[in-house]
Amino acid sequence: MHPGPACVRAAGTAEFRVGLTLRQTITALHTGFWPHMSAGMVLASVTLASLSIAINTRGSRLSNSSILLVLLLLLVVNVGTTALVSGAQAHGAFETSCGRDFGLSNAARQAFRRVLPLTFIAFAQFVALSGGAISAFTRLGPRLPEPALVAIALMGVLCAVFFVMTAVAIPVCIIENPGPVASIIRSIRLTTGSFWKVLALLLATLARFAGVVVLLLFLTGYLAVWLRARTLFDLAMVIATAFLITAIQLPTSACWNCLVMMICAALRQSREGMTAHGDIARVFE
Repeated sequence: MHPGPACVRAAGTAEFRVGLTLRQTITALHTGFWPHMSAGMVLASVTLASLSIAINTRGSRLSNSSILLVLLLLLVVNVGTTALVSGAQAHGAFETSCGRDFGLSNAARQAFRRVLPLTFIAFAQFVALSGGAISAFTRLGPRLPEPALVAIALMGVLCAVFFVMTAVAIPVCIIENPGPVASIIRSIRLTTGSFWKVLALLLATLARFAGVVVLLLFLTGYLAVWLRARTLFDLAMVIATAFLITAIQLPTSACWNCLVMMICAALRQSREGMTAHGDIARVFE
């Protein structure tokens, strides 16, 4: 047992403070560092394996429909793995924030127990994030009619707002045990009135995801080159890039899920008046 960050107790006040939430996130991440890294390694391994399979599939003699099916299956596997890892890490952050040890096996059991609602939430967030990305990159493509640009921009804004307001749906789902839709509604209710503070906290971690995306693109390119040329240099670049992706993705995943757990707890405190150590544990459990 360890003291933990006082279950996001804000020194006698119920105010949702960005700086305090960040400090509590760092404390929770530091306390359960190795279990968080172990869980993140699962996600990184699935990501790298999926990239390799996807590239090999595109270079095979499979029909377009078969390739599409394989890519869809890989997407489902990655979203499902992300949901499980996010649930386990959020549960671990909750445990450490309340002074208990982060038991990876127990966190994994809790995540598997909620795998379907967690996957539903993760897929909804993936769709929202993809919609926002498509909206942003559309402006870089061919010139579209003005009404189409307005509609795409509106879609991007709505997707971004949905993503931010459902940011704590996975912690709610893994700790409070509601259904997937109820978790999303609960998250929206909690974040209402604190949108800009939640956005500011999320942007700090989302900025790091940009580095992962860039490295994934480099890895895809190097894998494609190596599959054609198979030189030692290309192989070395694949290994080096995979190492860099893993080195960035592990702390990013852990930091993100600790952060959304701390945001969830801080919102519970600010909106529902939990100020004493252990109040969050009692209400959640």
